[in-house]
Amino acid sequence: MTAFQFKLQLKNIKEDLKGLTIQFCSDGNVTPFKTLKEFGNAVLEAQNKNNDFHILRVWNNGVVKSVTSFDQLKKEIKNGANAVSFSANKDYKTFSNAMSSDGFLD
Repeated sequence: MTAFQFKLQLKNIKEDLKGLTIQFCSDGNVTPFKTLKEFGNAVLEAQNKNNDFHILRVWNNGVVKSVTSFDQLKKEIKNGANAVSFSANKDYKTFSNAMSSDGFLD
């Protein structure tokens, strides 16, 4: 999803995210955040790089579940999730752009 859509969805569940560990995967780095402010700053930085955003997984008492929508995420948080993982990846407009950026077409 776009940065605008992602931030809008995050705003809707902001209170639910308080107290959770938030893992953010971006630029090949995996960073855990304990505060929404730090996570928000990382999202803004990723937005400046034209990234596409995704929900990856939720941890709930040792069980890891894949989550693909904010509705599923909210349900898992209500069921006692401890942590959530998001990612930001470069949004390539075409397949050839993605291939050339990774050096496959050199």
